[in-house]
Amino acid sequence: MNSDNGNLYLAIQQRLEDQKDNTNKRYLPMVTADMQQLNIDQPPLKFPCALIGGFSFEYKQGGDLVRFGSGSLTIKVCFTPYSDVSNLKEIQFREKGLNFFNLAQIVYLALHGWHPAYMQGETDLLGNVAGRLMCTRERQLPRNDDIIVYEFTFTLSKDDYSAKPVKGTAPRPSFTL
Repeated sequence: MNSDNGNLYLAIQQRLEDQKDNTNKRYLPMVTADMQQLNIDQPPLKFPCALIGGFSFEYKQGGDLVRFGSGSLTIKVCFTPYSDVSNLKEIQFREKGLNFFNLAQIVYLALHGWHPAYMQGETDLLGNVAGRLMCTRERQLPRNDDIIVYEFTFTLSKDDYSAKPVKGTAPRPSFTL
């Protein structure tokens, strides 16, 4: 893929897919792009899941069509509770209902401080990403249904050399007089 953001998305998706419990079961059966699926009544999602989106970068020009930037992206961890978490329930049921906190922590630990790489053969397609993902915000989003959404904002730096001209030799035009 030629897009840094596309390769970054694929690297994060793979990183989250690789998170498994001690029975080798993935914590997040579905990791997909945030296409505003949560805004419809019955979102086409398999829970628990993670939605990757919110890519936003600002750049400074480095000359020769190179730009140096920093920005953010969001990961939404979506979960449907198994049981009531009120103090009227026994602790084992409350803990099961609050498992979304454990799931959010798994996502945080997988991504915070991680330097993304997306390998294609021997080439790291994210070699110009200059920084590690750093979590700068986490919050639970308010909703009017039973879906719990925990949103993380991660920042990182990246350099973009994609528009830089490739220097080389060109054949001289032939002139006839």
